[in-house]
Amino acid sequence: MTRRVWLVLTIAAAGAIGWMASSMHRPGANVAEEGHSSGAGARLYWTTPGLESDTCVAAWLLTRYVSPGARVELRNMSEEGVAFDVPGCTLQRQPGMAVSDIILSKYDIQDPFARNVVAVVHEIELNPWTTRDDRFFMTVRSGLAEAINLRGGDEHCLAEALRFLDELRLSLSASSE
Repeated sequence: MTRRVWLVLTIAAAGAIGWMASSMHRPGANVAEEGHSSGAGARLYWTTPGLESDTCVAAWLLTRYVSPGARVELRNMSEEGVAFDVPGCTLQRQPGMAVSDIILSKYDIQDPFARNVVAVVHEIELNPWTTRDDRFFMTVRSGLAEAINLRGGDEHCLAEALRFLDELRLSLSASSE
């Protein structure tokens, strides 16, 4: 293959990839941002399948602090709801920040437990080989990892991660009283 043919193919491929990336997930992100410009008060949030600790904690923050009682669905694309942790949406990862960091900051969540959970996830996301003797860190890290690795599909795993965080919060608040 000549250098000129290779260059033309490379430019064509880059253009196709750019087009695909710009069109991925945008319908849901646009509708979500138009329907709920701040995201607060939304009844439905969505993100793509494939759970990580950060995605679980983001879902927990959105459904417990930002819009209590809201639902989270895992899908590849949506025309309804508010997208999070999806390329091109407002609530997405930024350099040096996990999506849960973004949510904590954007909605000014001041709850100490939520802030501590987000600090753990920040550490897991940005420094995945971090090891600490901190009991809270190890509890959150192992509890989320256990929930994510359960069988039964992503929806089941997400429900277990949210339940884990709710129960951890309750147990810690009960022990401090």
